[in-house]
Amino acid sequence: MVSEDLDFSEEIELPFDFESAGCSSQQKAESQPAGMTPDMKECVKQMIAEASKNKPETSGNLGEPEAKRARLDSFDDDVSSIFNACVSGPPEGDTIDDDTLLDSVVAPFLSGDKGPELPPKISNFVSKMMTEKRSEEKLTDKMQAYKQPEKCELLQPTRVNQIIWDKIKPGTRSKDIKIQKAQATLVKSMTALAININASLTGKVSKKETVHGLFDSLALLAQGNLQINLARRELIKTDLSRDFVTLCSQNVPVTKLLFGDDISKELKDIADANKMAAKVTPKFGDTTRRGRGSFRGRGHFPGRNRSYGKWPSFSGRGGKKA
Repeated sequence: MVSEDLDFSEEIELPFDFESAGCSSQQKAESQPAGMTPDMKECVKQMIAEASKNKPETSGNLGEPEAKRARLDSFDDDVSSIFNACVSGPPEGDTIDDDTLLDSVVAPFLSGDKGPELPPKISNFVSKMMTEKRSEEKLTDKMQAYKQPEKCELLQPTRVNQIIWDKIKPGTRSKDIKIQKAQATLVKSMTALAININASLTGKVSKKETVHGLFDSLALLAQGNLQINLARRELIKTDLSRDFVTLCSQNVPVTKLLFGDDISKELKDIADANKMAAKVTPKFGDTTRRGRGSFRGRGHFPGRNRSYGKWPSFSGRGGKKA
């Protein structure tokens, strides 16, 4: 609280005396920072008043010990610093126009989600690994090269509890096995990454070996992601028309869209293929097969008893009829 005996009706004495310096009133006004409102001036007065409440006695200052005089001088400097910080403009070299300031603030929010461009060899490698399935032999060899480290029990695919596995339907098992396969590839990529991080920290590998290991991790991650996408297709297949289940084939490339970028073309190709197949493949129950004339009428076979539809008796198998 401001002391009652302090009177702010008068102007506060500034650290710099304009009159003694021979400055005109116009020069004094021009030296004040633009935009200094009465409220701001009042705030500065109150701040200085608060600081003055705790100011030590100044009487006999010249007769005080040197250490005490230094403290008093330091106090006066602090008061001046407060005032100058409040009323002075921005530091030299720190000026910035409003448009530039706003641009720097909003730019991070308006920028896209993409980061810096990668070298073509790396980006092409990633694209290839995420869209083209590697052969089982090559993938298995790469996964077997990275063994599960000791004391990393969770660095393995998550298995289903046996009591639950024994109860679920075969179709559910089949779907889960495909997801487990993708998970195994992802876990191996994490294993490769952990091993390479440890090798890099301990300095046991060269830069070339480190890069090879990182690319192994990247390849396994990409292949695991591809396997997950194919498993997702299998889950969606049950909701598709039977005529278009071939959309879930591995021959249909996976891009940034699960069923490829040009699904209209894929659907048209499938429809045309189904029409051609219908022309060359007879439907169930079709009687237009070659040789159907042999089975016309009641379906009698030569040599068969027409009265009863039974084979006639032969001699030696019941004797001759009377």
